[in-house]
Amino acid sequence: MEKPMSVYTRCRPTLLLLFACALLGSVAPLTVSAGDFAGKQPKKRVAIATFANESGYHKYKEGNLGGGLTEKLGEALIDTGKFVLLERGRLQDVVDEHKLGDVARVEPAVVGRLTSAQALLRGVITNIDVPEEQKGGMRIKGFWVGSGFKRVTVTLNLNLTDTTTGQILQSKTVTGKAWQRKLRVRKSGDADIELRRDDTVAKALDDAIREATTLIVAGMEKMPWQGSVSRVSGRRIIVNAGSDANVETGLVLRVYERGASIIDQETNEDLGRLDEEIGMIRIVEVSPKFSIAESVQGQGFAKGNIVRPMSG
Repeated sequence: MEKPMSVYTRCRPTLLLLFACALLGSVAPLTVSAGDFAGKQPKKRVAIATFANESGYHKYKEGNLGGGLTEKLGEALIDTGKFVLLERGRLQDVVDEHKLGDVARVEPAVVGRLTSAQALLRGVITNIDVPEEQKGGMRIKGFWVGSGFKRVTVTLNLNLTDTTTGQILQSKTVTGKAWQRKLRVRKSGDADIELRRDDTVAKALDDAIREATTLIVAGMEKMPWQGSVSRVSGRRIIVNAGSDANVETGLVLRVYERGASIIDQETNEDLGRLDEEIGMIRIVEVSPKFSIAESVQGQGFAKGNIVRPMSG
């Protein structure tokens, strides 16, 4: 005779189904963990104001010393593969359009609000020291062989600021050095024949740029990458960064609604913002300058929302 089923036995399939549903519901968010995406880290966007030249030195063969240094530093930052540079012409256009005057004096938070730059780099060439040449030589079989040398020093002041929080990421003095060596030969009664002469100021600038690049990379490591939503069209969410910034399909981004600035009532200092997380999106299509994402979680995404990669 078959034994009657117990209440537990009769209900077991239902209980198992409920348990399975509960498990599925609890683990669903893991499908968008940062570990699912193993792509490159997005490049951070930096704006560089043209360096001011307060050194009193203007014998630069490539023209404007401040502009030339800014150009070379920008190229060095791009070569690291970690940054996208806001074009200097674009930065100046924004400053002119909003009648802000000299970009070197504009508040970094204003630059961040009006452009996509995460950090603003400003610098001053404070000193270029070209000392008197130290000379020496000797006579060899009717010829005078002479040499001269001096050490040229370039000093820069750098200020790297987070345009979102106003936090100073780096404020340093950088020194570049190079030796200038000359070799001359002169026969009695004749003029000197200069056999070798180094372009030492340019080499000292290059040395300063190498040190500045190292400092900037270290300073920017403290800052997480972020972009913004440029437009929402139906289910398509357009992000203002693409393959030029190392953005790839599959990248999951948290979306934040931009908070109001918090102003210190005593000092009137901008202390930053409290942004509110409103959801997550996943990149599904990438172009050089922008990407298209779809919603993973949340709703109400709008132009101007901040996006940041998931972490942990």
